[in-house]
Amino acid sequence: MQYSTRKTFTYTWTIQNSAHCWHKEGELLNSPAFFVDTLERTKWYLRIFPRGNFEKGFSTVYLRRDSADFGPDSIKLGYKISFLAENGLPIRTKEIKEHSFTKNHGYGALELLTWDDMFLHQGEVTIRCEMWASEYEISESGHCRATTKIEAVQRSFVWDIKNFSVLGSNRKKSMQMKCISTGASQITFDFCLTEGLGCEENMYMETVSELCTKDQILCDVQLRTNTDIFPCHRSILSARSAVFRTMFSTDMAEKNSDYVDVPDLDDDTVHQMLLYLYTDTMKELDWDSACHLYEVSDKYQLLDLKNKCLIFFKTKNVPLQRL
Repeated sequence: MQYSTRKTFTYTWTIQNSAHCWHKEGELLNSPAFFVDTLERTKWYLRIFPRGNFEKGFSTVYLRRDSADFGPDSIKLGYKISFLAENGLPIRTKEIKEHSFTKNHGYGALELLTWDDMFLHQGEVTIRCEMWASEYEISESGHCRATTKIEAVQRSFVWDIKNFSVLGSNRKKSMQMKCISTGASQITFDFCLTEGLGCEENMYMETVSELCTKDQILCDVQLRTNTDIFPCHRSILSARSAVFRTMFSTDMAEKNSDYVDVPDLDDDTVHQMLLYLYTDTMKELDWDSACHLYEVSDKYQLLDLKNKCLIFFKTKNVPLQRL
């Protein structure tokens, strides 16, 4: 194995708390500048675009010559930029054999650092740049280090999300907090229960709800309270409730009727029951609505709905003997 005896100037830059970089796409972060006397007293710095400049998914890194130094108008260099592991060994390296740098000019490695390297790496990111003159041998090797620390103030808090156990997958809870240290900006936290990424499930549920409970598409039965009528579908009611399934599949009066009379239920309770049967979601419960829904879930054997009501009662410390 051959080892290079080439003399180089090495600059090592460590970015602490890199995961907290606030920079948007196209916004840059410069390293502290450094002089290299052996490269004709030129001044340099590294420039990184934490969230990329041209390449999606990569944090672009450049070697850039400063606009004011004591060197010539143009200088030819070769250099290597490496992303280092914690043990100091290079994970990825980009080498440029030769490039001519004028003042205030940079050239870089577009795909050296991935966003995972930059934002998921715990603690810090270290970049090393080795430089040499391409037209002559520099007099001696040199090395310097610099550190940039991204300041991050961390605070913790307890958020009591009310009715969490009955929060549907397309419902959102929000909370606002004010920054006491500055007394200015407010931060809004949104919580939404989901089983994965994407929004197809929510779109589907909203569409089903609108078609079935608003547009009355293919409705073949109606629930009648004392004051209103609710068009719905036998198949949906039968699939969710054993009681409705018995009504529509055996020799009961409802089998051949276009109506199911529910005079003991109020309009709001029927509406909430149908909302749950069609979309598996619920409005935020209060004491009265939970009591009414518990009664209807017990009467029509809606076991999931009954369980959600029981969970609500437990959060209110209601003894089950009272139900």
